[in-house]
Amino acid sequence: MAETALQDAPIGMQIAAQSTWVWDVNVEVSGGAEALDVASLGNGYALIVSHDGEGTVGNHTWTNENAGGKVVIVEHDGTIRSDTNLAGEPVMQAVHADGLVILAHTSTGIMLEAIDTLGVRDEMIGIASSVSSSLNVHALTATQDSAFFTVSCPTDQGLVRLSGIDCTLANGRQRMITMQWDLQANTTSIEATAEWLTPLSNGLEIGGENGVMTEVLGPNPDCTHALHATSTTLFSAANAHCGERDHNTASNAISLLGTTAAWSTGEVEASAAHIYAARDLSSGVDAFDAQWNGFKDCSIGLLADASLRVFSHQSAMLVEGWNTGGNSPCDFASFNATSGASNTVEFSGLNTNMVVLGSTDFSSSFAVTSTREILSMAATSTPGVGFAAVCHTGTLASSGQALVSGGQSEQISIIAWHQDNVNNVTTHDVNAGCPQAIATNAGSFALLQNDGALQTLSIFSDDYDGDGFGETQDAFPTDRNQWSDQDADGFGDNGGFATSDDCPYTPGNSTSGRQGCGDIDGDAWADDSDAFPHDATQWADEDGDGFGDESTGNFADDCQDVAGTSNRDAYGCPDNDFDGFSNTGDAYPNDPSQWADSDGDGYGDNPSGIEGDNCPMTSGNSTEGLLGCVDMDGDGYADLIDNLPNEITQWNDLDGDGYGDNSLGVDYDEFRFDPTQSSDLDGDGYGDNIGGTRGDACMTVPGNSTEDRFGCIDSDGDGWSDTGDGFPTDKLRWLDTDNDGYEDSADAFPYDPSQHLDSDGDGFGDNSFGSNADRFPMDDSQWYDIDGDGYGDNPAGNKYDAFLAEPSQWSDVDNDGCGDNPFGRNADAFPNDATQCKDEDGDGYGDNQSGNNPDPSLFDRDNDGYNDSIDVLPDYASPGDLDGDKTPDADDAFPDDPLEQKDYDDDGIGDYTDPDDDNDGFLDDAERNAGTDPYDSNSKPIDSFEIIVPGTQIGLGAWDLIGILVGVPLSLWIGLGIVTRGGRAKRFEASLKAATQRDELEEIASAYERSVMLRMLGPHQAIRLERLRTELDDVLEQAIHEQRQQTPVAKTIPNVPSDVAYEQQQGW
Repeated sequence: MAETALQDAPIGMQIAAQSTWVWDVNVEVSGGAEALDVASLGNGYALIVSHDGEGTVGNHTWTNENAGGKVVIVEHDGTIRSDTNLAGEPVMQAVHADGLVILAHTSTGIMLEAIDTLGVRDEMIGIASSVSSSLNVHALTATQDSAFFTVSCPTDQGLVRLSGIDCTLANGRQRMITMQWDLQANTTSIEATAEWLTPLSNGLEIGGENGVMTEVLGPNPDCTHALHATSTTLFSAANAHCGERDHNTASNAISLLGTTAAWSTGEVEASAAHIYAARDLSSGVDAFDAQWNGFKDCSIGLLADASLRVFSHQSAMLVEGWNTGGNSPCDFASFNATSGASNTVEFSGLNTNMVVLGSTDFSSSFAVTSTREILSMAATSTPGVGFAAVCHTGTLASSGQALVSGGQSEQISIIAWHQDNVNNVTTHDVNAGCPQAIATNAGSFALLQNDGALQTLSIFSDDYDGDGFGETQDAFPTDRNQWSDQDADGFGDNGGFATSDDCPYTPGNSTSGRQGCGDIDGDAWADDSDAFPHDATQWADEDGDGFGDESTGNFADDCQDVAGTSNRDAYGCPDNDFDGFSNTGDAYPNDPSQWADSDGDGYGDNPSGIEGDNCPMTSGNSTEGLLGCVDMDGDGYADLIDNLPNEITQWNDLDGDGYGDNSLGVDYDEFRFDPTQSSDLDGDGYGDNIGGTRGDACMTVPGNSTEDRFGCIDSDGDGWSDTGDGFPTDKLRWLDTDNDGYEDSADAFPYDPSQHLDSDGDGFGDNSFGSNADRFPMDDSQWYDIDGDGYGDNPAGNKYDAFLAEPSQWSDVDNDGCGDNPFGRNADAFPNDATQCKDEDGDGYGDNQSGNNPDPSLFDRDNDGYNDSIDVLPDYASPGDLDGDKTPDADDAFPDDPLEQKDYDDDGIGDYTDPDDDNDGFLDDAERNAGTDPYDSNSKPIDSFEIIVPGTQIGLGAWDLIGILVGVPLSLWIGLGIVTRGGRAKRFEASLKAATQRDELEEIASAYERSVMLRMLGPHQAIRLERLRTELDDVLEQAIHEQRQQTPVAKTIPNVPSDVAYEQQQGW
């Protein structure tokens, strides 16, 4: 067992520093904000801040917000990228590969929030207990997929439940609940529990929900614990002692995940201890990590707190509280719970603190102490290296060897370690206070420091090249001669070196001439050293003629040693005439307009120059128009422009008709501008080609006609030749195409001999006997009238005929297809109603059942409910009374006979017609005259003179006796009457039908009544005549009424049945 006497001077340790950390920038936290932790996030740092509604971090300030928490993202150079408000007061944070998880207190429980690498919130979820009070938070860790956290419930609220299970019992016993937050599904679940626990003043007890408790080493609910998760395993560290607890009599242990163990080797005596356990996340099985560590076997009681500063791939612990014992030795034991073996290192110390660094469960570890005092320690871990920022005075040592020297002044030493090996140590001045937290990121680290008055986030980075500037501030981290680049062009501001910037305040990429200066054309030459700053292919011009010396570049100088102006056949050579061609390559060195003669004909190739060759590649002899071209006929004009290249006397032919324009040459063209004419034999100005332009119709006789033909005699000078002039001696008239005697200019129809005048100008002639005659010569809107009714057929014209082929109709105001003329064909009974046209029964209601006011009965003229076929009086409305005799049909024995209403004796003959209603053998008239009742068969008239036949009741009155006496004459009279009755009835019927006044009807009725009395008419004939008279009387009465209404109505003669038909109807 080795002993370390901390008061002795340590031996120096040889540790090779991999890099030197240097301070780069400070970011102050103030104004109501308090930084709780710092973590690496993406390419920067996440500062976890609580605030009272306002605060400042660096140059970023907020005000008038709700008190709570923020995640402020700080870049490596100290600039603030963004901030994200949290849902509660932050308590813990855990970093994973894709971001950060924050656990915050709320009034009802806790809130978990996931922040991505850009500082943007991805997910959040809240957890509340049954009593909606804040939870105790003990540990937090996270991976890319899940976060794990341990909480417990308050003990002053009675029974408390959380996530479906009891968290605190009514007797105060507690569960430590470890939960999982699935970041992909955003759900929570219980992962493991340690139960039932009761903290003691010096330790911890465990038991059931009730009953006896047992002393145990384990997760004290009053302490902070630790979790560390990988993709497969959840590691836990339970803190058994905090707040100066020194429980040293336990014989059992329980992990944070609930795994228990006991020792058979005796009681566990420890003044400070941590219990380690791990869970397989795929199987859900827990196991002790076979380790616990703590201080034991102290000769004098030791009160100490062992606080985990980081629990990860590499773990760090700060042991505080050597407040007793002087230099008494104590053992720091790492105990194997499985084998019972322990590895111990004995330490003796003064009143000071100690740092323990090592692997996850400290199974591989080493202690760091100081010759004076360790004030604080912050730590973080990556999978390969852990970093501990130790604030101390004196010299730091481990295993008796010095790690870093120190004296009375405070300093911060950064220890990098892996398991039980120190990788490097650097030390820094304490300018902003001892560290509260540390985070590393991409070659730098950040310390959250507090000097008691101000919090500061100090960012350090590696100084790889040893120039005193860290990577974050060093523009050239691998060049020890350079560190600043104000214009950010890649060249250092520190002069005198190969990488120095010759233009330190102006960005540039030049590398030749001068470095780091502007290079517009990008040829690596600085613009002020580049003879051609806008041409990347040239940069030097030795002879100063403006042509570059680089032979492969643009416009390379062909005479680099002699200044020249040539720029066509060669660049930068002498050119006396300044035509762009060098003297050696110019066929005309003193003529600036010419320089070559390719065909050697003496004319220069430049057609615009002096005597320029128009055919520079063909030798020629032309001298007119075009120079130096072929001229086969030798007239001086090149064949290219010679219209007659084989005729020496001609060369131009402007109109291209094959005749030359030279009046002195062969075949001279008298019409140079007219390709259709070339000669004029009679000299009248009209060409001899009759088919050409203005061809002469009389080519041998000069003439002046211009209208019907050209070049012929026109005696009256009106432009019309005498042969084509209808009026050859009248210059005011000349053309009568239709030979109707009217000159075409005055003839409205010059091609129609039957028409010449159109008064209304509508294109139709006034002659009614001519072709296409105008039926309305004074109306330009009408011309045709097919039906001859005086109304035009043009629908857009005046007095338009709506019925083109119907002479009796022309107007249709309502456009229903029926004419408005009431006396014409297909007349409209309703001329102003487009929905009605016909009214066959003349009752004033239209026959169209879909139109306005439709006729309720199409075959009932008087609309009394009886069709005309059965209506006794079809023109007299009598609803409910068919025959119109004022007796309702229900009470009328003869509903279709206006003369009859009753039939007393039910013999089928109405009482009005029946001569003997009671059938007693006496006519009704006789009974009325005798004073007897014509409707009572027992009431009979008796003559004043009567002879009773003996033995009978037969009486013979005077008239009977007279009848017997005159029987033969009476029989003859009756026979004569019967024979003449038919003709007499017809005469009476004819008289009734011919009557035109109601008085005439009455006279005729009196006449046939006398005939009935004289037996010259039969009763049935009298009935028929009376029926006819009644109907005719109705008709005349209606006619009188309509005349008063000024509506002419023709008299309608009723259809009265013949005698035979009537007798058949009556059954006689």
